Amino acid sequence: MLFTADHDEPRRILQKFIAAEINPFVDEWEKADIFPAHELFKKLGDLGFLGLNKPTEFGGQGLDYSFALMMAEELGAITCGGVPMAIGGLVGGYIGGMISHRANRTVVRSIVIAIGFAASAYYFWKLYGPAAVRTGAE
Repeated sequence: MLFTADHDEPRRILQKFIAAEINPFVDEWEKADIFPAHELFKKLGDLGFLGLNKPTEFGGQGLDYSFALMMAEELGAITCGGVPMAIGGLVGGYIGGMISHRANRTVVRSIVIAIGFAASAYYFWKLYGPAAVRTGAE
């Protein structure tokens, strides 16, 4: 995939966000076995990263898939696995699934625009958070 100059600014913003808002706290979150999903999702939404390639009628940015790919690449710089998995699961799975299955546009738009995902993020993390994400040999 060849990225263009259009990808540079969003990439820079996301890199700065990860460096300031996520990576410095990963060890603390892992010790506590939690992370502030509702706060991070809200901030990512405020920056326009939750719904980059989702249709504008659902509250997304309406950009092409290359922007979602750029975001996925940058999420790889997060120094743990659970946080980028939660972000990717929310954006690609939860929101994408609702749009793909033609959920009520008002409902999806409210979720994408609200971006705080008060209930959504809380329940997503409770269901699929760090306690459910374990790796290693047994």
